[in-house]
Amino acid sequence: MCYLVSDIVLLFVAFINNFAKHKIRNLLMKHLVVIFAFLSLFSRYAYSQTGEILTVRDTIFDRSAYEETFAFGADISWLSQQESWNTVYRNRKGQKEDLMTILKDEQGLNALRFRVWVNPSGGWSGKQDVINLCKRAHAKGFDIMIDFHYSDTWADPGSQTIPAQWQGHTVDQLAQDIYDHTYDVLYSLKSLGIIPKWVQIGNETKRGMLYDVGKTSSTQGYKNFVQFINSGYKAIKDVDESIQAIVHLPDGDDNSLYRSMFDNLKKHGAKWDIIGMSAYPRWSHLEPAEEIRQVIANIKDMKSRYGTPVMIVETGHYNDRPVESNNFLADFFKALIDNGALGAFYWEPEAMSGYELGAWDPVTHQASIAMYAYLGIKHVQVSHYMNVKVTSPIRFTQYEENQEMSMRVMATHEHGTIARLEFYSGDSLIGVDDAKPYN
Repeated sequence: MCYLVSDIVLLFVAFINNFAKHKIRNLLMKHLVVIFAFLSLFSRYAYSQTGEILTVRDTIFDRSAYEETFAFGADISWLSQQESWNTVYRNRKGQKEDLMTILKDEQGLNALRFRVWVNPSGGWSGKQDVINLCKRAHAKGFDIMIDFHYSDTWADPGSQTIPAQWQGHTVDQLAQDIYDHTYDVLYSLKSLGIIPKWVQIGNETKRGMLYDVGKTSSTQGYKNFVQFINSGYKAIKDVDESIQAIVHLPDGDDNSLYRSMFDNLKKHGAKWDIIGMSAYPRWSHLEPAEEIRQVIANIKDMKSRYGTPVMIVETGHYNDRPVESNNFLADFFKALIDNGALGAFYWEPEAMSGYELGAWDPVTHQASIAMYAYLGIKHVQVSHYMNVKVTSPIRFTQYEENQEMSMRVMATHEHGTIARLEFYSGDSLIGVDDAKPYN
């Protein structure tokens, strides 16, 4: 971590003394001068500065260590529609590039999620649109999650509308509709050599699905909901046994919701492989740190109570608060990794307008710094200045007593230990001290 409080002043003086002893002791020493030094601590990366605010980057987990065990994912189901509007995405160099390439090569994502609607208006998120997106994702080497909504449009706790073609069907017919639709999409993908790693049986089914037939407000509704889940589960396994089936609820901070739902699902014989959660500080109205605390507590309980692995299938934070979003995501990812979650998917990070929880800069068309969390990098904004004393070597510039000069000191640290100091006059490097470790 970066320590940027009062203790750093004494530490910095020690650095300067060390620098003087090791680097310039054989040089002619002149006058003691006052230096107004702007200290920046960062790990392995350059920093950005606006006015008096410095953005410090710190690596809080080793991203490469979890490539095989954690899904660093995103739902980018809007992509094809946005591309039809000629939306441009740019890489860190400012060059126009395919979004999936940016996510894979620059941002470190290894998994993508796509929603499926039965017969949507315009075809977006319909079967063919999803197949096209999956073909691109598969070619890039992403693991794939398919999110069946079992609706012609958005399915969430407020709306789980039966598709128009399924209206008027009996419970058994609806269960068969779910099987046929699920099998059709997944088998079509498999025939192209694409086997999704995970499949959701419904989206945010807090109160069931296919309202009102499968709404959990009654015992019969619960039974119908379980029949629908098991029909989807069977279709998934009939296509490929390796695919992991997910039951997905919102409000990952609400342990009572999850206990009530999964107790009842278990009681009525529902089948699932993974519990999927949504976790948004925006919708829980919790501070990010408290959201993380409550979600992690819930994850621990779900794993213990049902013997079921857990995954965050939706999350996100405010696009106009990129540093706060980065902090939330980096801390969340680290907590999820530390507590054995299977992964986390940001919902529509590529959205630049019309959705307040995206993670893409609408001005530059580049990923916001929120996305650095996928690389294990956490940003902190600081504004700290200090006065220190140092002896100036004559070979650079001779200063009169009490004359002020400006020097920039950059300290690179590794896992909380200062590893290297660089001293600059303007843009010129005038000294280096790498006699680590510093405390």
